[in-house]
Order: sequence, then structure tokens, then C-alpha cells
Amino acid sequence: MEKKSLMKKLTGSREALLAVILLLLFAVVTVISPSFLTPKSILDMLKNNAVTMVMALGMLCVMLVGGIDISIMSTLALSGMAVGMLLKYGHISNTFLAFVIALAIGTACGFLVGLVISRADVPPIIATMGFMYAELWDISFPITVNGLVQPLWVISRILQLQNFWESAQ
Repeated sequence: MEKKSLMKKLTGSREALLAVILLLLFAVVTVISPSFLTPKSILDMLKNNAVTMVMALGMLCVMLVGGIDISIMSTLALSGMAVGMLLKYGHISNTFLAFVIALAIGTACGFLVGLVISRADVPPIIATMGFMYAELWDISFPITVNGLVQPLWVISRILQLQNFWESAQ
């Protein structure tokens, strides 16, 4: 049996080679700028990339089961725009409520895409591409509800629910 050198063991797979290259890159950048790997710098990088990391975890789950989702960023844009508009025009003022609404919009979009993929037997790439364009359309074209221009269809539905609950009380 042939003995493998340490370098051959480390670079035997693509993943290990990428890890070695990443560690070397960290070392080079730290030598050039000693403040790179300080706790404050690492914490700042984690804070600044929190949304991207959460989205990447969602994509990891999708890819682990053999699927692909190209509508993830348009879903993020749709939920962010909807909550931003609700906050801007004073329909909501609670940050926690804004978070819950954004999470509900993202979950509903993901549920609909999953339903189309699983029940209608549409390939994931086609279903997510269709939903990506539908979500981008929703962001791009305003509609009028009760004489008021609403920038998003989603917001108009939320406001109609709000009006329903206010009239029921």
C-alpha cells in the first residue's frame, strides 16, 4: 500500500484544497492587515453578512435534497419591499411585527413554490424561475386599491386584511 504525503492528504479532495486555500488567504490578509482577524472585525463581518448567511442556509437545505431555488433573492426583495413600504407609510410601526410580516411573506412564497414543485410535478428550476419573475413583477408595477396607489400587490392584500379586521371590531 502506497503512503500518501501530508500535502497529498490535504489536497486529495476539492473541498480540502479549498479549505487550505482559504486558510492561506486568511493568513496573507492578516499579515497585510493585522486588524483583519480581530474579534471586533470578525463580529462586524458576521453582522454585516447575517442576511446572506440565513439565505445561504436556506439554499443549503434546498440543495441537500437535490433541488435548486433561483427565486430566493426576489423573495427577499419582495418581503423587504413590502415591509419597507408598510413602515414608510405608517401602516405598522412595530419592528417585531415587521419582522413577522417579512417572515410570513417569505414563508408563503416558499410554500407556494414547494407546492407547485411537489404537487404539479414542475421541475424546481422552472417553478422557481416562474415565481422569481412573478415576484419581480409584483415589485415593479403599482396597483390602485380604493383610489390609493399601492406599490405592491402584497401590501394591498395586507391592507385589505387590516381594513377587514378594523371593520369587524
